[in-house]
Amino acid sequence: MGKKRLEHPAPLGFVVMMSKVLHGQSAARYAGRRFGFGVRCCATASSSKPKVVLRGNLNWAPLHTHTDYSFLDGASHIPDLASRAAEMGIPALAITDHGAMHGAIQHMKSCKQHGVKPIIGNEMYILNGDIEADGYKGLVHHLTVIAKNSTGYRNLVKLTSVSHLQGMKSRNRSKRPAINKELLQQHSEGLIVLSGCLAGEIPKALVANRYNVAREVALWYRDTFGTDFYLEMMDHGLPAQQVANAGIIQLSKELGIKTVVTNDSHFTMASDCYAHDVLLCIQTGKLVSDPNRMKYTGQEYFKSADEMMELFQHPSITRSDIAGSLENTLEVASKIEDYNILSAPRIPAYPLPDGFDGSVEVHRQSPFLLVDSGLGLTKIALLLNGTRLLPTGLFSRNREGRLEGTDWRSI
Repeated sequence: MGKKRLEHPAPLGFVVMMSKVLHGQSAARYAGRRFGFGVRCCATASSSKPKVVLRGNLNWAPLHTHTDYSFLDGASHIPDLASRAAEMGIPALAITDHGAMHGAIQHMKSCKQHGVKPIIGNEMYILNGDIEADGYKGLVHHLTVIAKNSTGYRNLVKLTSVSHLQGMKSRNRSKRPAINKELLQQHSEGLIVLSGCLAGEIPKALVANRYNVAREVALWYRDTFGTDFYLEMMDHGLPAQQVANAGIIQLSKELGIKTVVTNDSHFTMASDCYAHDVLLCIQTGKLVSDPNRMKYTGQEYFKSADEMMELFQHPSITRSDIAGSLENTLEVASKIEDYNILSAPRIPAYPLPDGFDGSVEVHRQSPFLLVDSGLGLTKIALLLNGTRLLPTGLFSRNREGRLEGTDWRSI
């Protein structure tokens, strides 16, 4: 009796697949071999890395790249991206994960290992309103934010932290960690901003045929960030992107704002398309076979400058527009300074009372002692009626300031 072949829902297939990925196997090849899937993407897929050929001095710096720290959306491993960038001769690489900076340190180390300039960014969620307002019903927009220097890095860390600690309180419709323009302006020093993907405020307005709204938003960013604000263009084969890009070229010429091209990369090789598609099914709780689920076009892989140059086929966009936008990505990269955060460990300085000898010291205004445990560690003891007591567990103070929640033993 032959074995009956079962169709696995995406969650089971993904768990098996990613266990193989973590052990060094290609997700796309494993999926095809184990479950009989083919790589069904719009992009041309190959199991081997395509040869990279640059025409003349044509090059660029990818400024919108997702890693596996864009949870259940990005499928690129940071070391693979750095290695691929070096293979392509790409001089600088930005990571811009969704609302997070989890991969910053790994990215810096991987890029330096491969001779690529690391750029740290965050595809942030931004709204027009109070980020702590309960039940915010307005739109939440995407925005590509990049740290230009150590000050910008600290500001980006601050904004990212605020977005998670306070921005989630708004219970916004996207259920994402959000900031607003007031916060962005307050912490704008050292930041470079790109207008974002189709979910950005400017592209949304252009697609909705609201050019004046897009113009007003672009002016705000230009006035806030000056020449560190760029209009961002993408082309994954979506008709809406063609509309947005045509409007962006018009805004650029009218307002004197430079444009950059990005590819919103979510996986490294074109052959990783199907594995990423399975990942999306995990995120959305859908079966791969569901015809009505969210899908990408397959063009969201890590591309060379030559591949980028072949995109943006629109009557209002010239080849010189694209070449200039590619060059502007290198201009952005040239603005990036060393973040200077991979230094030696920084130990906090704790002031000690005068006369502290490193073993036992009675604090003059407290019943506590610092007691040498004999293992090179210092514990807190309580001095009570001349007897030193050592806590045997965790303790805390109650409202009256008394210690509770533990037992004590004399020492």
